[in-house]
Amino acid sequence: MEKRPRLSTPQAQLYGSVGAILVVLIMGLLGVAMLAEPLARARLEGEQARNASWVYAVVTGVSVDAVVSKPVTVSDPIRFGSKASVSIVHVHEHGLRRATAMKFVAPAGYNGDIWLALAIDENGSIIGLKILSHRETPGFGDVITEAGSRWTASLLGRSLANPEPTRWQLRSDGGEIDGVSGATITASAIVAGIYSALSYLDQTMTGEKK
Repeated sequence: MEKRPRLSTPQAQLYGSVGAILVVLIMGLLGVAMLAEPLARARLEGEQARNASWVYAVVTGVSVDAVVSKPVTVSDPIRFGSKASVSIVHVHEHGLRRATAMKFVAPAGYNGDIWLALAIDENGSIIGLKILSHRETPGFGDVITEAGSRWTASLLGRSLANPEPTRWQLRSDGGEIDGVSGATITASAIVAGIYSALSYLDQTMTGEKK
């Protein structure tokens, strides 16, 4: 019978070390594979939370879990006067829709686009409204664009039918919405943008109910 060559001590140590390294690598790969799914899920949840952060600005007291649907992206430049896409998110609690939130652009501001977010309840009334970003002249549109704006708060409770369509304008234009001295263009752009948003949401939600 042929005898197998015996390994020297250094060779045995080398092979032993290589074997140990391979075991560690295999265990490490298995560990990474086991962690991959939880990590991917955590990243997705974090991304969804960041993407929907504007929702929490207009729907108070809502948890991340309540935003059960991803934002629906819509591009309708004819209706909104801008090529920028709008986002719509439905917020549910206990299986019931609590609110619908929308992020959109009012394109006719004094210095350009004004990004807004609003939320309506199941009856179509505005329950939250926030200006997300703008380029209006500092000192003129502040009463409208600043956090906690009383003018913005005055639009809460409004709906597509309140006031009636022909009155969804500033008082200076024959409508029912109060204007702001020195910021008429900004206020008019926001009011027009809100009306377009409410009109779109009304048609969308009516279609869903059919």
